[in-house]
Amino acid sequence: PYTTLFRSRIYFRAAFNFRTDKGKPKRKTRRLSNFARRLKNRHKLLRFSTQSMNVRQFRNYVRKARKTNAVFIQFFRSLETRIDTLVFRLNLAKTAGEARQLVNHRNFLINGRVVGFPTESIDMFDVFSPKDKNFFYQKSLELFKKGLIIFSLPYYLEVNFRIMCAIVHVWPVPAK
Repeated sequence: PYTTLFRSRIYFRAAFNFRTDKGKPKRKTRRLSNFARRLKNRHKLLRFSTQSMNVRQFRNYVRKARKTNAVFIQFFRSLETRIDTLVFRLNLAKTAGEARQLVNHRNFLINGRVVGFPTESIDMFDVFSPKDKNFFYQKSLELFKKGLIIFSLPYYLEVNFRIMCAIVHVWPVPAK
């Protein structure tokens, strides 16, 4: 260390030490509170679903799933059998938001009945089809030609593209 004399005061300054002075000082990492931990887990699960849903919808799905023994499997099943998720998985829309909007505009049928709510779910062996089959056939062809279809069809859907309909033949289960 060296000293300097400046107006009758002596200042001591240590030589720069490359080992200890490198980078920013480390901050203490605080332990997460219970609320913060629950919020992080909720955000993870919300990202897990294809659509954006509000907290009330999320809570209702969790409540419904807790009534069974297999909570996560039931939660996954209820998310994957929603109509807007099916539209997205069948590559009838580019994004989940577009799929939700298409369902809101009443473009799809379940067993010949018009569906207008994206949160409605489909049961096993229900026939799901678009109202205007020719339009969606052309749309899916265009998406395929542009290379925008990147998702393969899920295993639990049986799809017939000739008559443009799909059937859930197995309950969806998360991949292991």
